[in-house]
Amino acid sequence: MKHAWTSAWFVALTSVTVVLGSAPVAAETPDDEDDEASLSLEVEEVEDASLALTVTNHRLRNLATGLCLSTTAELVPQTKNCLPIAAHRWDIVPLQNGRHLIRSRNPLQQGKCLSIAGETIRSGSFPFMGSCGAPAARRWLIPTPNPRRICVAATNGLSCLQSVSAGSPPKMFPANASAYQLWQDLF
Repeated sequence: MKHAWTSAWFVALTSVTVVLGSAPVAAETPDDEDDEASLSLEVEEVEDASLALTVTNHRLRNLATGLCLSTTAELVPQTKNCLPIAAHRWDIVPLQNGRHLIRSRNPLQQGKCLSIAGETIRSGSFPFMGSCGAPAARRWLIPTPNPRRICVAATNGLSCLQSVSAGSPPKMFPANASAYQLWQDLF
């Protein structure tokens, strides 16, 4: 009897995951370049529903520091010792344009994604937790296999997420060969 009950839960949760994984993702785009306050929604479907989540419910651990990308109720993520908790869990969702969303699994950050704003990314800029539909969340490039760099193309070149010390937010720096810019996805 216990086996039938757990099987029923597994089927139910798997069905919900498939339905949510194939849902369209909303993106906000300015109607007028001069008036950023007026935003309209455009719907962008994930290219193939079966590939909607390439990395799901994983921790992102920095190769050099061994620290994981973590969220709290605050808007700025931090790097902390890796634990198997929701604050350290992320989904990487590919978009049709070759970019990715990096969505938090933390219940305190529901509907929030790792974001970076601005056309020019200054060295040392902090990423923040923002709406997954906003343009700032929809621009991550992940050009390398695991371990991978997590980057943004900006007018001043490619900037990548880089780990610093424990308890500090990761920062954006120009792309380089440093292990501080390499992130592993762990179960």
